[in-house]
Amino acid sequence: MAILRLTLVSTLLSALLSTWIMPEKAQSQDLVGMPGVFKKEGFDRSCVKLPAKTLNGGAGAAPDYAWANPALNKILQDLIIGIQTENVELLKPLFHPQLKVTTAAINEVLNKQKAVIGKKYSTSIEQVWAVYSKERTVDRIKCEDDVMQISPLYGYDHQISTWIQSTGTLEAGRFFVTLVPKEKTWYIGNFHWHQWTQKTKNYRNWTDEADGLFKSKNFIAAWVYYDLARKLLNGKTYFVHAGETLISEHQKNFAPGNSWEAEVLKIFPAEKVVHLASVLTTDGVGLMMRFAIDKELSAVDIKEHCKKSLRSLIAQPWFGPLSGLRCGYVLPREPQDKDGHLGSIYFDRTTLDK
Repeated sequence: MAILRLTLVSTLLSALLSTWIMPEKAQSQDLVGMPGVFKKEGFDRSCVKLPAKTLNGGAGAAPDYAWANPALNKILQDLIIGIQTENVELLKPLFHPQLKVTTAAINEVLNKQKAVIGKKYSTSIEQVWAVYSKERTVDRIKCEDDVMQISPLYGYDHQISTWIQSTGTLEAGRFFVTLVPKEKTWYIGNFHWHQWTQKTKNYRNWTDEADGLFKSKNFIAAWVYYDLARKLLNGKTYFVHAGETLISEHQKNFAPGNSWEAEVLKIFPAEKVVHLASVLTTDGVGLMMRFAIDKELSAVDIKEHCKKSLRSLIAQPWFGPLSGLRCGYVLPREPQDKDGHLGSIYFDRTTLDK
């Protein structure tokens, strides 16, 4: 019995909808008109790139996957048009019927994307993969000649995964979409959006800058820059990019035992800091600190506490490459892995005293 998963989320933004659906019965896995698309002979599991041909064969023409399967080509083209034009009525029927996706949920994701990359953007297919799992499990599959490991949706031996990029004037974002077969056509099984660039720079650019900070022995700022680069590659439960793995290993190698965190915490001996991380800001990357407090603070007290904390950080030589501080607060009995009901507040170093 197949399980579908829909997560309408944006990486580094709040989750909008996460639903697991159990269809009443498993759908037929028989696919018509796709010879040679999935690598199955002698393999229990495989993931291969699907090359795109171009309509009319012209330079810059839209990619065409009709050679693999006309129904697959149609849903890919509808996805591109629907995202590009924000046509929710076109997008909604593309989701598997069992998911019962609402217009409001799709609009929320598109609006989150616009908040990051702007209202004007172009949308294109970056890559398409044919994923085969004889056992129909969710175990990640390494893609041939690629940097991706993809987690299939449970219960399907054949599925298609695709990366779709929306490029705005300055920033870019990507949708990672899994398509599953049903009645000789294809439907969206999961729909995940994540930020691809920050301040026009992708993970490679941020990694290069982190390398530079590391060489200059600014290990704390380097760790934060690496952390940002890793977040831009975060595929949640859907995929793992080799770049994310390498960055994570690099962080572990030069910061054993979270020693960088210890250096930060020395600045706040009287505080109980329960979380440290990078945070995307309007000017690049800053530091996120979550404080555990014994009693509720007023809005004025929270502002003054966060400003004071930022001033303490600015006084440190290593803080120079960072743009500001986001302060989060949790009360007793509130989980410490997310901000409590008091929320969080951000202050930029350039506007701290304005």
